Amino acid sequence: MVSGTAQDSCRNVLVFSGSDLYCAAYDHRSEPALPLVLEHTGADWVPVGEPLAVGEAYVVDTGLSQSGGPLVLVKDYDAYGELSAYRLSDEAWQVLGIPGFSFGDMPGEAALLSASDGYLYVAYTALGHDRRVSIMRYPL
Repeated sequence: MVSGTAQDSCRNVLVFSGSDLYCAAYDHRSEPALPLVLEHTGADWVPVGEPLAVGEAYVVDTGLSQSGGPLVLVKDYDAYGELSAYRLSDEAWQVLGIPGFSFGDMPGEAALLSASDGYLYVAYTALGHDRRVSIMRYPL
């Protein structure tokens, strides 16, 4: 059981998979608070895997892989706000592609989409490049 509720999060992002409900939150037991994904069991919120050990960061978006597992897109403030995408694999978070793939572009808006073709797509605007949109594609 997690101490507190999903409302303790600075940014709540919910996704559904059948009857499963996932929420992006923060583990306030650590300093800085680490991004964490919670699953609702019907009675309580429980952590899915360990918190993402990425330093000072927040979850920008969450999604689901074809298998129904959670995916997260994280903006890492320790790395100049660069974006990294993660998936849960055997209760451990695995980075997809290159960590910090936005390469110092100081991303503005960002979103991820898990498509039925087996790829994760991440779209973001790059503030350092006149807000041009970039799209990254990673195999799941």
